[in-house]
Amino acid sequence: MKHSSSSTTISTILLSLLLLFLTIHLTRAGAIPNIQGYQATCKLAAVANPVINYDFCVLTFQSDPKSGDADTRGLARIAALISFNHYNDVTFNIQDLLGKSPDPATKFCLEQCMSLYKSMLDTLAEAMDAINLKHDETAKGLLKTATEAAKKCEAGFGKAGEASPLTQVNHDSVELSSMALTILGFAN
Repeated sequence: MKHSSSSTTISTILLSLLLLFLTIHLTRAGAIPNIQGYQATCKLAAVANPVINYDFCVLTFQSDPKSGDADTRGLARIAALISFNHYNDVTFNIQDLLGKSPDPATKFCLEQCMSLYKSMLDTLAEAMDAINLKHDETAKGLLKTATEAAKKCEAGFGKAGEASPLTQVNHDSVELSSMALTILGFAN
């Protein structure tokens, strides 16, 4: 009887170790996402920066499968990359709007926005490099610049007395860059 009892104990220990190994492996592989991680980070970011909407933040990170395993710096990097991709998409949106022969005042504003958004692609690429190199103050300055560029684009329409066809994308640009900036502030 003792032999089967120790055999059962060893089997139980081996099974427990196997389950522990599988849980760790699946979590690292992304099969079990770390939703709690970015949800908590989004909650902190929304409290720290009123520009950031909690639901927008969570949805943004849900769009990238790497978010589940990311630490705070990784989330800042992901937010910066999503911001970069968004800014790039905005340039195509502006190009489409310019192709629709807008009135001269709107065309001027769109051209100004195109210039701002194109230059911000280099700025955001530099910000991502700075995040990777842990040059946080440099990255924060670059992310602030990107945020200000989107605000400047929107303000240009107001100064010209024109309705902006880019209000939502400018708002999203500010929010995405602000997410990266604010979350980077939480990184060690």
